[in-house]
Amino acid sequence: MTDASSSSVFLATRALGISTSLFLSGKPSLVLSQTSFLLPASNKPGYAFSASQLAIPAIALSPVPLRLKQWAVIYNEGALVSPTFAASSLLLWSYSAWSSYHSTSILNSSSGADWKLYLLAGGLTFSILPWTLTVLMPVNKELMRRVKVVEERSSEAGGNNFGEESGVLIKRWDRLHFVRACLPLLGAWVGLYGALRA
Repeated sequence: MTDASSSSVFLATRALGISTSLFLSGKPSLVLSQTSFLLPASNKPGYAFSASQLAIPAIALSPVPLRLKQWAVIYNEGALVSPTFAASSLLLWSYSAWSSYHSTSILNSSSGADWKLYLLAGGLTFSILPWTLTVLMPVNKELMRRVKVVEERSSEAGGNNFGEESGVLIKRWDRLHFVRACLPLLGAWVGLYGALRA
């Protein structure tokens, strides 16, 4: 695991731990829970955008067989981080929604809608998993199949050229991945808006 994915998992786990301990202590603090998840919520989109904006253009300069292997590294690192991030973010946003909902009163009616914003933020952030499973997974599977073929043929002289259709497939993956990266960013913006309104 790379330093970037280690730090993302660490931040998400730490935020989850802080919010869980607040919940279990019986003294939930909405402000502390909001600040504990805003950092990981804004970190994941940056991590994801770096693949689309930095890594994919760089590997596009490589020959197709090497490009496929490099894509596999990017994919495998993301597969380690994304599910943990999505699940922990959903729990943290849900906790903030719950805390906001239970902290509303007649005197403070403006925060009545904030819990819905936190729930929407959680849904947007978590939606990276259904997006991946329904839209991106067929492309992932085809690219991984090609990676295996390239690895099997690498010992054969001249047998590892898979053609430019693999490069086109990586570009397609990049576009779909970019959309997926926008989902937690939208979630972070919605959650931040809710926190600033409170």
